[in-house]
Amino acid sequence: MDKVLLTGATGYIGRHLINDLLTEGYLIRGLTRDPGPMPIEGVEWWTGDLRDKTSVSCAVDGCDVVVHLACSPMMQSWENPRRDFEVNVTGTFNIMLAARQMSVNRIVLASTAQVYGATIPPPQSEGDLPDPVTPYASSKLAGEVIFNGLSRAFGLNGIILRVFNVYGLSGVRINRNSVEETFIRRALSGDPLTLESPPSEGRDFIHIDDVVRAFRLALRSEILGCVFNIGTGVLTTIRELATYILNLTGRNVDVIQELVHREALQLQADIELAKRELDFEAEITLLQGLERMLVCIKAEQLVDTR
Repeated sequence: MDKVLLTGATGYIGRHLINDLLTEGYLIRGLTRDPGPMPIEGVEWWTGDLRDKTSVSCAVDGCDVVVHLACSPMMQSWENPRRDFEVNVTGTFNIMLAARQMSVNRIVLASTAQVYGATIPPPQSEGDLPDPVTPYASSKLAGEVIFNGLSRAFGLNGIILRVFNVYGLSGVRINRNSVEETFIRRALSGDPLTLESPPSEGRDFIHIDDVVRAFRLALRSEILGCVFNIGTGVLTTIRELATYILNLTGRNVDVIQELVHREALQLQADIELAKRELDFEAEITLLQGLERMLVCIKAEQLVDTR
């Protein structure tokens, strides 16, 4: 079975993908910036920095395929856009050079729907011209350009997944501070839900289990050089999300709309290409996913009260 180098292995998607790939029989080498991840049978942990080409080359050596998840977090990009560029662009460049040097069979790059920006009306398709409006989205798009260009130049087998809004619990006692988890926890506590975006702001919420399946399909696919949207194809406004959560929790708390002076960002995946070429379609609806989160959070809170 192939050995997979998983960058960003201790991140949200990485932690879930590790478990899935181990179940499928893959050997895993997890590359992480911080030392000391929890030992997992079948996972070989490496500590390294994507910005260091020697560190990256050593990590890639001996691996058959690479899943490149690691990136600088979106919120940190505002504080330090230079580091954001170095990690998301130079890091991707280093991965591609190492993949060429080590004759890697396949590379899957995790990108983001944020590259589409706010000017393209939903649903956004892979053929639309990206128009990023944040340091994070700009660096991720630059990483895509590097990835595509070097894949063609060096004859590398690469594929890009533009992932939309991933949700789901990280695990017991881990709070991602995502809008879904924050709303559920606040509703259960009887606290108001605050909408910190324009009223029409919306996202395509896709459950982590579906995202993991998309990466597994991408690893097995014979398709070369494609970009795929990974979403559900359904747009949900943040206000609608709040309503769903209030209905699920049965709580009647205030929903406060803050005054926001910016254009609404509506991200909704055109999923036809992924359905046709990758044989991927999301299976978990938003309501089903939120119900799962609610059950887990209630169980966690019950344990805390004992």
